[in-house]
Amino acid sequence: MFVRKNDHHAFTEIYNRYWKKLLLSAYHRIRHYQDSQEIVQHIFIDIWKRRESWQLSYSLSSYLFAAVKYQVINFFALRAGTLRSQKLAEEYPMNNSSHRIDLQELQSEVSSVIEGLPEKCRLVFRLSREHEYTHKRIALELGIAEKTVQAHISLALRRLKTALGSF
Repeated sequence: MFVRKNDHHAFTEIYNRYWKKLLLSAYHRIRHYQDSQEIVQHIFIDIWKRRESWQLSYSLSSYLFAAVKYQVINFFALRAGTLRSQKLAEEYPMNNSSHRIDLQELQSEVSSVIEGLPEKCRLVFRLSREHEYTHKRIALELGIAEKTVQAHISLALRRLKTALGSF
């Protein structure tokens, strides 16, 4: 693919050809224009960052629209996690500022570990923990086996346990 060869013109052509279509696809799912723009922009940034190792096993169009689907799922999972954190903070207010700082450090570390997971593993973990999907529903949604879902969640939990041992 020409993008691998740092061909800016090829990348610009792909961008110009698919930007509006992907934006409409994202907007159709989340009904918020600015968030839809950010989702599509993130996809193109990711492609450019990974251009040297990027390989397609199917058509570019299929890849891009699947990327929109996964980014929308990530968007909703992240939003659900943020809302849950806010709800917990309201339910269990902390008067002691040192506890609040510890909680912020813990949340930051958890976020960092989750962001460091492989993309599919991160998506599965967020759907499970933040969106409270069952393993079966995640498998159906992503078109993967339930055993694969379990493996992704196990990996994420092992990494969290290792990273958060000090807390």
